[in-house]
Amino acid sequence: QVGRNIVLVLLLAALVVGLVLGIVSAVNKSDNDTNDTGCELCLPDDPSAVVAMVPETICFERMPGAGYSEICSANETLATNGGGVANLVAQAFLVENPSADFVIINGGMCRKDILEGDFTAEIADALLPYDGDLILLPITGSQTLLALEQGVEFIFANPIDAKTGAYPYAANLRYAVNMSAIFGERVTDLEVYDGTEWGPIDPFAQYNVLITTFLRDGGDGYEVFTESETFTITPVGVVKTFLTYALKQGTLVGPPLEDYSTTAFIPR
Repeated sequence: QVGRNIVLVLLLAALVVGLVLGIVSAVNKSDNDTNDTGCELCLPDDPSAVVAMVPETICFERMPGAGYSEICSANETLATNGGGVANLVAQAFLVENPSADFVIINGGMCRKDILEGDFTAEIADALLPYDGDLILLPITGSQTLLALEQGVEFIFANPIDAKTGAYPYAANLRYAVNMSAIFGERVTDLEVYDGTEWGPIDPFAQYNVLITTFLRDGGDGYEVFTESETFTITPVGVVKTFLTYALKQGTLVGPPLEDYSTTAFIPR
């Protein structure tokens, strides 16, 4: 009888332990909000799988009025001070890298309109064919203005149709561009968004800018970015960052015109 009671006690104890472990496991799974692959938000392995929906076509453009979009005319992108795609990409990079104060990219890193319908990894690869690292580096306000001037100057120093891809797009920065002015006077009214309001950039203040490795190496004339010896490579590259943003959003929508980085544009 005593032996039987001991066995019953041990069985009961095992059941209690099993129940407790099951509850703990369920709580942990709920807290982590993970799926079977162990990640909280996973990009699909199938490049043709839908990552997000695009309710309305977003036009691509290198420099305002350059005419590279297959949907919007050169006059349309001139009137809107550029294309929605590059503005969206810059803003996506900023959202996914909140430690950056602002983002600067060259318009030529984007290559296609984002068409209405499904958005997949295949489309992202075609949209952003030059994948690479994203770089966070310190920069002053005066260096930021110089970077924008250098990007615009590169267009002048090369055949206009070939180098319009150097044109700068940004997130948390806005500025006017006068292509008929001289170097050093083409980019004006430079403002930065501090998370609350827009204001003139402080030429002496230190900021963190997010750029691509192409620009970090001085590509498209952005030589000022090569001067910084301190920089950080972010853990997620160009294409995956944009795909992650698209997956989180679920819907890709072009930024409103008031959020475009170029606020006014005068062609030469």
